[in-house]
Amino acid sequence: MPETPEEGGPDAGDYGVFRRRLADRLANAQASSALSSKKQLADLAGISRTTLHSALDPEGPLPLEHTVAALARELRLPVGELLTLRRTAAKAFSTRNASRGPTACVEDPEADPEPDAFASLRALAALPRTAETFVGREEEVRTLLAPLTPSAKDERQAARVQMVVGMGGVGKTELVLQVAGRALAAPGWCPGGVLYADLNGYDPVAAQQAVATDVLDTFLRALGVVGEAVPPGVAARSALLRMLLAQRTAGGLRTLLVLDNASNESQVRPLLPGDGATPVLVTSRTTLAIGARVHELGSLTAAASLELLRATLRQACGDEDTRVDDEIDAARAMTELCGGLPLALHIVSGLLVDTARRPLSALAAALQDARTRLERLSHADQTVTAAFELSYRALTAEQAKLFRLLSLNPGPELSTAAAMSLLDATDAHDAERALQDLVRAHLAEPSTVWGRWRMHDLLRLHAEEHGIACAAADGRDAARERLLGHYLRTTRAAVAQLPQQLVPPTAGFADRRQAMAWLETERANLVAASLSAPQDSAAYGYLALALGAFFDRGRHYDDWITTGTQAASAFRACGAVLQEAQALNFTGLALRQAGDVSQAVANHERALELFRQADDLHGQAQALNNLGLCHQQSHQASLALREHREAAGMYKETGDIRGRAQALNNLGLAQCRIREFHQALATYERARTLFAEAGDRYGDAQVLNNAGSCHREMREPAKAVVAHRAAAALYGELGDVHAEAGSWLNAGLTLNTSRRPDEARPALERARDCYSDVGDAPGTANALNGLGAALLAQGQAQEALQAHASALTVFMDLGDQAGQATTLSLRGLAQKNGEDRAGMLDSFRAAADLFHQLGDQAGEAAARAELSLDRMRWATDFGGFEGA
Repeated sequence: MPETPEEGGPDAGDYGVFRRRLADRLANAQASSALSSKKQLADLAGISRTTLHSALDPEGPLPLEHTVAALARELRLPVGELLTLRRTAAKAFSTRNASRGPTACVEDPEADPEPDAFASLRALAALPRTAETFVGREEEVRTLLAPLTPSAKDERQAARVQMVVGMGGVGKTELVLQVAGRALAAPGWCPGGVLYADLNGYDPVAAQQAVATDVLDTFLRALGVVGEAVPPGVAARSALLRMLLAQRTAGGLRTLLVLDNASNESQVRPLLPGDGATPVLVTSRTTLAIGARVHELGSLTAAASLELLRATLRQACGDEDTRVDDEIDAARAMTELCGGLPLALHIVSGLLVDTARRPLSALAAALQDARTRLERLSHADQTVTAAFELSYRALTAEQAKLFRLLSLNPGPELSTAAAMSLLDATDAHDAERALQDLVRAHLAEPSTVWGRWRMHDLLRLHAEEHGIACAAADGRDAARERLLGHYLRTTRAAVAQLPQQLVPPTAGFADRRQAMAWLETERANLVAASLSAPQDSAAYGYLALALGAFFDRGRHYDDWITTGTQAASAFRACGAVLQEAQALNFTGLALRQAGDVSQAVANHERALELFRQADDLHGQAQALNNLGLCHQQSHQASLALREHREAAGMYKETGDIRGRAQALNNLGLAQCRIREFHQALATYERARTLFAEAGDRYGDAQVLNNAGSCHREMREPAKAVVAHRAAAALYGELGDVHAEAGSWLNAGLTLNTSRRPDEARPALERARDCYSDVGDAPGTANALNGLGAALLAQGQAQEALQAHASALTVFMDLGDQAGQATTLSLRGLAQKNGEDRAGMLDSFRAAADLFHQLGDQAGEAAARAELSLDRMRWATDFGGFEGA
């Protein structure tokens, strides 16, 4: 036992200060905590009651560092400060005892070796307390446990050093402690216990961060090395630790090392064993180069987040707390706002536990506002902001600036090129290296496609808060304008590649396919950028206008309507009359395509009015042409004819050959609708001549397809098929897969009605495949129905039934009753030919009922006619009647 310094001795002041401050801190903290007894504190800290009594006794021996650290952790005291006090006293005590000879040693009873010193160290099973609710990580637990099994001999399986990395608050420590606890509890896995160290690597006060030499000292003493035998220097201590761990493993006392919260390699490398058999679990917010198997820990799934919230509330409030299930929508909204981050979910749970009557909907509403969400994700001593701040403060100045600027991107992820625009950088490799630094720090993450990057939603809010605070220093406004400029320039370059555009393609894209791929990939960012503008800013409106052709081509009507409406409002706010009219006109196209014809008409009429105010004849022609399409769709043929003719005249006056051709093409459609077929064909020929003069092959394809439909209505199937096939070929060359699909479908259906199933089948298969490639489910189903009819005509009733069954599934998924009714009728015909009378009756009855609900008298009559024919056949063959 060490002696207590004599009063008034040369070192009594140093030692007395430490003893008094340590005893006061521990006693006060223990008295103010929720602990029921000193025994409970000792159990939690993993020490004996004797050791605890000694540590709290001002006259007792100087406790070991790991005892101080364990008590500090459980009592939530600053570990670093207490260890510093202890080390200062230890030095003073060593100086005092040096004059008395080398036999004195600062130790307490728990460190006295037993006859078998290693066996006594089973007491090293002291780990920090784990959470009682732990869900959603079973797969990760299994993965981490597998190499810890004593039977894991295969080098690939037994990765002895495993590192769990992830963003702050994602649950790395909890996962590793759960794994360590299970390993310790498993017989024969880690009979030598565990050495645990919180390296405190991200503490903003550098002095509080653990250094390898001190951790080595603690580990060696825990392993029974008395103070005098602990060698000086990192290298010697590391070598001794490796030797002792190897001896323990060889002696059947394999020990688990848990190195928590490491921030750099120098904290970890000296602590790693060298025998390849001692397992190590490391946690870090940074991916460290320590030769470990790396396990990336992400956020919880939506289901696991809900279960964590449910389990935490029931554990704290009892099984009668059913708020999660009672307000499942609010619970889902709340977990989504937390982004599946365990820390945020625990904070939310704590807030709900504090007030058992608080509805989940109330808390979800409080978290909706992104500006205050981080502030409100705070409970007791836990805050999401504090967890993120530790990682942020570890960044270099340039890394921190990039982190802040990334929050300017309005969409869910951004490309390296977009990040370059934020940084005003010219070297892609430098920008990528900077992004990878943030990934390594788990303040960003790579997307599923290399070259794209994203941030957790809560991290983005944290970055934005810092970005606003540092806006002037970062040049935040200029960075935002550079990002918008990047999106606008690249969008214009990509749209120029689309087949409808006659603008010469600009540099940046090798071909149309690459341009479309970029537009589809960036769509979420482009839409978000268009919507993120201030109401009086016209700049973002130009991006919305540039996107119109892409939205039309990709059938993204909702995006088109949303961005166009906002653009019109922005242009109106800043007095840009022509631009407002263009935005209204473009949005009207989308509204008509989406089925809102009345609102489309309102848009085009307002656009026409603005164009007239500005004396813009070309704009007036555009608005009139679009109004004609709306009036065609609403069966107002006379209005449509007049508007298309007027538009064609205006285009001629302005010298726009292509615009005039489009107006004539639309005029031909209107003439077909009122069955003026010969006039329509003549109009189409004039349109084709003009498109050829303008060099617009895409417009020529449109006219060919429309002319094919006109020939079909005129009962000229051969001419119709020729026209549709020519249109499909042109669309295919131009890369418009969707339009190509429509032309093949028209050709196939025409061939079906001409009783040419052998030619119809390949055309309809091509249509089906094209529609499937672009994700057009209704188009795919229509092609399947046409294919089913062709198969039936070929005598393949079973194959036809399969095609109709697939089509019916699609229409049911879409909730398309008209499609279902048509498919049921076609299926009935196939069943009739396949001699499935019961199935046929069911199909035609279901079809008739649906047609009746839809008010489709012709469809209902056709289905009931089939039922009547069957009754007549039944009466003829069997002499009786059945009800329909």
